[in-house]
Amino acid sequence: MWHTETDIFAMILFIIMLHKHLKPNENNDKGNTVLTYVLIISFISCLIDYISSTLMNLNDNWFWYNFFLVLYYASIPIVIGAWLVYLIYLVYPNDVKKQKFWLMVSELPLILYLAVAISNPFTGAFFSLSKDMVYTRGPMFWPLAVGFYSLYAVYGMVFVLWKWRSIHPRSNVVLLFAFFFVSILIPTIQTSHPGWLIAQISYAVIYILCDATVEEEKREQLLVQIKQQNASLKEAVDSANSANAAKSEFLSRMSHDIRTPINGILGMTYLAKEQQNPPKTKEYLDKIDTSSHFLLGLINDVLDMSHMENKQIELKVEPYHIDELNAYIDAVIRPLCEEKGQKLFVDEQMVDYGRVPLADKLHVNQIIFNLLSNAVKYTPEGGAISYKITDQMLNEERMQITHEITDTGIGMSEEFQKVLFDPFSQEHRNDASKTPGTGLGLAIVKKLVERMDGTIEVHSTIGKGSTFIVTLCFDTIPYEQFAKEEQAKNNKVERDIVLAGKHILVCEDHPMNQEIIKTLLEEKKCIVSVAENGKKGLELFEQSSENYYDGILMDVHMPIMDGLEAAKAIRTLDRKDAHTVPIIAITADAFLEDVKKSFAAGMNEHITKPIDPEVMYEVLHDVIQTSTLEK
Repeated sequence: MWHTETDIFAMILFIIMLHKHLKPNENNDKGNTVLTYVLIISFISCLIDYISSTLMNLNDNWFWYNFFLVLYYASIPIVIGAWLVYLIYLVYPNDVKKQKFWLMVSELPLILYLAVAISNPFTGAFFSLSKDMVYTRGPMFWPLAVGFYSLYAVYGMVFVLWKWRSIHPRSNVVLLFAFFFVSILIPTIQTSHPGWLIAQISYAVIYILCDATVEEEKREQLLVQIKQQNASLKEAVDSANSANAAKSEFLSRMSHDIRTPINGILGMTYLAKEQQNPPKTKEYLDKIDTSSHFLLGLINDVLDMSHMENKQIELKVEPYHIDELNAYIDAVIRPLCEEKGQKLFVDEQMVDYGRVPLADKLHVNQIIFNLLSNAVKYTPEGGAISYKITDQMLNEERMQITHEITDTGIGMSEEFQKVLFDPFSQEHRNDASKTPGTGLGLAIVKKLVERMDGTIEVHSTIGKGSTFIVTLCFDTIPYEQFAKEEQAKNNKVERDIVLAGKHILVCEDHPMNQEIIKTLLEEKKCIVSVAENGKKGLELFEQSSENYYDGILMDVHMPIMDGLEAAKAIRTLDRKDAHTVPIIAITADAFLEDVKKSFAAGMNEHITKPIDPEVMYEVLHDVIQTSTLEK
């Protein structure tokens, strides 16, 4: 009686493993492919063993039993041959020439064995089977069926021991050695106990263990790859951070170096325009002023875009009444339209909800200015620009404001509208405006709108114009609260509208900037002292009587002692006014990080060059008034 239960169990195991290995292999793993072929051959051998054993148990079909018994003897060493192929692949994974050589050496004896096994029906070399189903071992049974099988397994063991250093994973050395060792024991046990079908179940178990070690190696390799990738990513991130830091440092320096001469141009132009000039000279000065402000706008766009790409935009919200927005439009946009003979229509459809939105005035104005100035730029002379504003309350405290800007300009193609908000994108057409630009304005608008959780959309047709619709949402405060704050602010300005007689210390190393600031302050009848570096400014303050200076304007980049050091030194002096005297940074450093450095050094405010005289006067008034109240 042949016990086929072990074959059934072995086939179940082989089918499970086949299901796993026959799935699509995304990595095109050759080792997995070879192992799959080994599995298929092992399964076929197990199936033949099962069929021949079942036929032997039935004992009533001479032809088929004879046929499958021949296949059985032929297939037994083929399994060892398949494992030898896998072993050769493990030892020489990338050396095709050596793979072919050892395949020939290892498989040639198997081919000769197969020839003898298949010829058994004619030679009776392995066995003979009478018509009445009497099985008799042939003359070559022991030397070939048992001897060759055992020697073939010994050959495999020797190969494993010889090349064990080249086998990965290392656990496969043990498993392959165990496979070939078991293959020596199997024929001995099988011949002594013919009914025990232990070969296939032994091979199935060893195969599963071998496959498990391969999977473990893959996991380990994957972990190594992940660690390497993480290390590479970290290195890339560190490199990118270093590059960004270097870029920020470069832009900061460029900002300072470019703004310093522009400050001279704008400051001197401002002072020159205050003189009694001939009409032609006044015209020239106006053009210099316009060009200088345009250049400053280009620089601001580049710096703003760089800052937005690398840093989170910080919003500073405060009450922003519609009247203030109207004043901004009249002061900044309407003159641009008048210069080109364009009509500007402002259509306010604002409902009086008795509330005032809290917005970042600077950034909201930047959005509106970029959109309206683009409309002016790309609308021919005599054209029209309309600006429609609507609002609605989303709930008791949240307001939505929609800005719709329409022009009768040259319009944009559908292709360009797809990349409209990409940095540096410009549509080059013959009918485009001759006014140059950076192509950053709309990219900045997009980032600001997104930062405010708003939306922006565009509708445009070539030759007919464009419409931009920006929707922003704001928290609000009651109008009564806003009115009280405004009244307090207006009273403060009224109480301190004149700076006459105030002693101001100006710490500035650039002679032209010294002249500009000194002249601007003296126009307000301030008494000005000038120090060419921070150390000199510190000495002048120390030598002055207490409360002599009402304010200090401090440049940041100066020789001997810079403005940050000087401010810190003044704050640490052992005199009462050292802690109360207003210190205002007045510098070409324009980044938010620079503002934070100024405050950290003990300064009260930060003014960016080129100097806007009105801004300087207003800030100086405010800090002096605050200091006076604190005293």
